Amino acid sequence: MQTSGQRIVNRLRTSLFSSILRQEVAFFDKTRTGELINRLSSDAALLGRSVTENLSDGLKAGAQASLGASSVIIAVIYGRYLRKLTKVTQDSLAQATQLRNVLEM
Repeated sequence: MQTSGQRIVNRLRTSLFSSILRQEVAFFDKTRTGELINRLSSDAALLGRSVTENLSDGLKAGAQASLGASSVIIAVIYGRYLRKLTKVTQDSLAQATQLRNVLEM
């Protein structure tokens, strides 16, 4: 995640700085270059941190939701299996009790 964030910030900075370099001279007369570069650099770093943190939190939440849903599905399947197993056990016990009653007579 961090590597991806750094790559995004690097591309963003490259794009921003090349955009600044393409400006006309009048733009630099109105705007202080050092302030502009400093501002763009800090904004790019902030955006990179934000993207990596939000993306990582989103992926973590997605993974937790997937695991939670999988757990529920597995619990339902296992519950059905236990219900079937219990029915077979109860039927076998009923037959054994019936045979015992017949033999006692």
